Amino acid sequence: MDRRTRAVFNEVFNQKVPTEVIIMGGSDALCSIDPGKIDTDKVIYNFSIDGAAPTYNEQLYSNYIREFYGKPSYLIYGITPTSIDTLGRRLHHDSRFIGYRATDFYGVLGGLSRLHILHVRSILEKVLAAARRYINLTPDGNSLGQNIKKFNNGFMPCFVEGGYSASSETMLSPINKSEKDAISNLISQAKKDGIKVSFLALPTPEGLYNKGDIEDFYLQISKLSDELNVTLLRADFLSKDFNRNTQNFYDKVHFSEKGAFRFAKDLGELLKEQLFNN
Repeated sequence: MDRRTRAVFNEVFNQKVPTEVIIMGGSDALCSIDPGKIDTDKVIYNFSIDGAAPTYNEQLYSNYIREFYGKPSYLIYGITPTSIDTLGRRLHHDSRFIGYRATDFYGVLGGLSRLHILHVRSILEKVLAAARRYINLTPDGNSLGQNIKKFNNGFMPCFVEGGYSASSETMLSPINKSEKDAISNLISQAKKDGIKVSFLALPTPEGLYNKGDIEDFYLQISKLSDELNVTLLRADFLSKDFNRNTQNFYDKVHFSEKGAFRFAKDLGELLKEQLFNN
């Protein structure tokens, strides 16, 4: 488990202040939504996790957030055309690392003493996880977690620099049924808990998708929103200048740090107008 994901679970078990809004999603939402830059009086925490599909987030909510975290008033689920698809991360794997620390020799011993299953594979996995936090750098030197200490609300800029531009249109894959069912279950469960749930459509680089294809995707999300009786917040084209500015995007789905900060300003206004005032 990387340091940033461990920080998310630390927040679940060691909540310091009541949180009014939680954000969930994958790395697209993780790198896009910085609660600290959103102009609102709400306390917001970003629970999005790199590589987390709806099946992961459904389990994260039902097994941990709703059981151990103070109930928020709002849950916002970040969506892009790649969000409702099968990804490799599994909660049953991450859960084996919960509570584990490896900051020093005694941390290693303490971590090993808390293993649920004492066998070689488990020990090796944890030793490797500890080592990865020192070498978890992308090929271009951008860090996935080295600057986490300056953020205390779950946000982490996945990449510092932008510069991505779409050279050709990308074909959209059909929405995965299992993941669609998982996100429906998550939302239904949160609504039963008395939480106001919203989908948040996130911007993608201009020209990445055929305009008709992406509108068809969000038409399907709109129908799902109606079925679940939740709000769909269309932040994907809040500003045309944002979508066409290559410095706001590192790649097809991830914002640069600069892009995330710019997006937060527009997002704050949208949330106040369409969500928090209702």
